[in-house]
Amino acid sequence: MQDLNIMIKRLLILGGTSEARLLADQAVSIFGNHLFVSTSLSGATKAPKRAAGSGRTGGFGGADGLRSYLNENKIDFLIDATHPFASRISSHAVDACSSSDVDRLVLRRPAWKAIPGDHWIEVDNTMAAASILPTFGRICFLTIGKRSVTSFSNISNMHFIVRMIEKSERPLPLTQYETIISNPPYKIEDDELLMKNKEVDVLVAKNAGGHGAYSKIAAARNLSIPTIMINRPLPPTGQIAKTVPEALSWLDNAILK
Repeated sequence: MQDLNIMIKRLLILGGTSEARLLADQAVSIFGNHLFVSTSLSGATKAPKRAAGSGRTGGFGGADGLRSYLNENKIDFLIDATHPFASRISSHAVDACSSSDVDRLVLRRPAWKAIPGDHWIEVDNTMAAASILPTFGRICFLTIGKRSVTSFSNISNMHFIVRMIEKSERPLPLTQYETIISNPPYKIEDDELLMKNKEVDVLVAKNAGGHGAYSKIAAARNLSIPTIMINRPLPPTGQIAKTVPEALSWLDNAILK
């Protein structure tokens, strides 16, 4: 960043991804006293990894609530670094920023792409995945997060191996299942061993992108296990950065504007 005498600006990061944490850490390090950095988390996990700067947890109360927060806290910039499937908060950010004169950027890691050896069946949502799942066998490795498993509740002839970051406080709405509680990044060899030992017939995954959870995709490829891949929803409107350095460059220009 250029060394100019400028007023302190305020950045709100909508977080929940490793990119959001890295962005906050680097923004605090690079921009120092020129920028107040705050990260907002949805509260989906009880013990999230904390980023540099300030932080808050919980919803805003829709687009109107986010708009009020932006105005009351005199936010200059918002970077939406939420999960690619967190379309609701992204939509609220579009509406809130457009009516609050807040500069907005979307930080989205690229989606995974199938390569030779992959056997992907691409679908648009979890209901579509559930509708075709029983034709692929009897044991499913389900890696879509606990909030999305409801779509599979009517399938009674399959056993689900559900991987989650945190243990669910309530039983999952599945007929037959077991859970694996662990945090990314995962290793290909570990996921291969898991799929072999559990005799997995099919993998169900969301196309989240990134490196931390890609091991299951590579493991399924190596074991010739089909993957039902749930495609991302359409990204929000506006400028999109694919990497943290791109987002930092945008932020540098926005501060100096």
